[in-house]
Amino acid sequence: MLKKVLIFGFGLAFVIAGCGKVEEAKQAMQTIENVNNLAKAGDKAEQMQKIAQERKQARRAKGDTLAMHFTKLKEYLPASVSGYTMEEPNGQTTNMMGFSLSEVNAKFKKDPDHIDIKLIDYNEGYDFLSAAAYWMLADLSVENSD
Repeated sequence: MLKKVLIFGFGLAFVIAGCGKVEEAKQAMQTIENVNNLAKAGDKAEQMQKIAQERKQARRAKGDTLAMHFTKLKEYLPASVSGYTMEEPNGQTTNMMGFSLSEVNAKFKKDPDHIDIKLIDYNEGYDFLSAAAYWMLADLSVENSD
């Protein structure tokens, strides 16, 4: 299907250019490129979704279906960072409708500098993260006053 779109687009661009409308031909070529990029992003998103589903099934097969509680996740934070003092870490665990997410945050300070560390266990969040990854692949650009 993509090949047909590309062949049609290139043909249309050459016809328009042949009629002396170079700017319209350039716009047609840009549209074709955008469609091609969108198709590639869709293919990549589909591959990522497949990988996510395979990982999800593998974890379920092991009985590993929830993110570890944030109090357990805290144990994976570094005990120290050379020359820095760690503030009390904080975290949270969220479970909702089969979705499980835990995170912990730690701040190591050495005036005037600091290091922030965040650990996330998104175990059952594959579907959510796959959807987010699609938008990253779509080359989305947003500009606002902020």
